[in-house]
Amino acid sequence: MSTFSFKKSVLSISVAMILYYVIMELYYYYFVGISYERFQMRLEVNTNKYFETKILFALMMIFSLYVSKKSEFIYAVLIFFIVSFFIPALVNYSFQNQIPWPLYSTFALLLSIGTISSYKIKTITLSNLYFSKSAILFLTTLILVPIFYTFGVYFNLGNFLLDDVYDTRAYFDMNSSVIINYLYNWLVRAILPVLLVFFLIKKQYSFAIFILAILVYLYAISGNKTVYITSFIVLFFFSFGKGWLEKIKFFLYALILVLILFPLVDSLIDSHKLKGTFVMRLLFLPSHLDYFYFDLFKNNPLYFAESNFFKWFVHYPFDRPVGFIIAETYFSAPEMNANNGIISDGYMNLGYWGVGLNILLVSLIFMFFNSLPVDSRYLGIFFLLVFLLAGSPMLSMFITSGLWILILLGLTLKKTELQSS
Repeated sequence: MSTFSFKKSVLSISVAMILYYVIMELYYYYFVGISYERFQMRLEVNTNKYFETKILFALMMIFSLYVSKKSEFIYAVLIFFIVSFFIPALVNYSFQNQIPWPLYSTFALLLSIGTISSYKIKTITLSNLYFSKSAILFLTTLILVPIFYTFGVYFNLGNFLLDDVYDTRAYFDMNSSVIINYLYNWLVRAILPVLLVFFLIKKQYSFAIFILAILVYLYAISGNKTVYITSFIVLFFFSFGKGWLEKIKFFLYALILVLILFPLVDSLIDSHKLKGTFVMRLLFLPSHLDYFYFDLFKNNPLYFAESNFFKWFVHYPFDRPVGFIIAETYFSAPEMNANNGIISDGYMNLGYWGVGLNILLVSLIFMFFNSLPVDSRYLGIFFLLVFLLAGSPMLSMFITSGLWILILLGLTLKKTELQSS
């Protein structure tokens, strides 16, 4: 294969990315920009910035072709970042006439991932760690016990129709604790998704159904929309396509189909539920929030003072978490928690040095996973990881969100199989 030739799947993916970009612009122009003034999402198209974003997009598409030849896994990860980070940032920047720095920070993030993460390093293997299926299920159930004891059996059908999720989330937050939050996040963001794919690969379907039932239960008690889509995402990437490229291609065209269907379904139920939940809140809002973090902490970083540990050394100027301060200051919504992702988290703590630090950390994390012989059927796990990075601080990703568990599982499961009980 010549230097300038590419697989058909890569070219098909590039076409899908262009279609996705066009659809996202239409969503902003006809829906987001006219429906969410309360979040300062306005329609203020700047012609120069509009063409600037097209140049940036073209450059990123060319760069992605280069990455596809170095590592198909990192290419898949890069596409996830373009979908969840870059294209929403392009649209927000040009359609809202915003400052350029959050967008260009995102651009730098993608360049770093495509360059640094494509390399491989030698990793250790914790080969002495073996667990039977029964032991794993016992440990999982043990972690679940405090959660079940606190919330009991709770099944509200309205949560699955997205009707009562905010009431459920408020109830969950009110009755939760620090320990419950840690256990909950470790389960839904690391342990359960990995085990679900693992048991499906091993064709241990009864165990997989048990894991799936736990995920459904944890969504029912929490109303967390990310948990709601976790099962669908994991099952989709397990079931469709062979290899990294084909799975990405199926994902993008399925995403395009879903985005086309959302307005039709919303019109039938006379609501903006699907467009508002999945397009505005999950795709556009995270990059939109970056602008307010860059404004509030301009020349005034926190130096990690929001962290309980660093509060001992650095004064924290607020009486609540920063997400609530952002929502109250810019949206007059004191009860809302405007979570920040890795770009705004870095800027909030150390200015542009913090942005650079987070970019480097993310690149090294994916370089580590690129160095493991990961089965492509686990791709849904990495989609969820990228998705979480869009709305979670870096320190929280390592500790609260269970990134350390994913790393540990990568070191233990890559060359060993769980023994039969």
